[in-house]
Amino acid sequence: MRASPGLVCASPNRAALDALGVALIQLELSRTDVPTPDAAHGTLRERSPWRTPQISNAAELGFGVSGPSAVKLLFDGVSDAAELKRRFEG
Repeated sequence: MRASPGLVCASPNRAALDALGVALIQLELSRTDVPTPDAAHGTLRERSPWRTPQISNAAELGFGVSGPSAVKLLFDGVSDAAELKRRFEG
């Protein structure tokens, strides 16, 4: 099953949105066989979104929160909400 249009993500915190984006990619990668993975494939599958370089650097520079405990996720009608939250929290 592929992700379908209709998901809206909003936040004044760019780092939190990026972390959610990584969690969404991880969710899709868990469902998809990638025939020729690139160098980022392993990192995306195995690393917490909050430990990816872009997001951790943003937190260090003060451009966002430092982890998922400072973010409140709200879902309405998202069938994979629990799994997405689990991946987001890393």
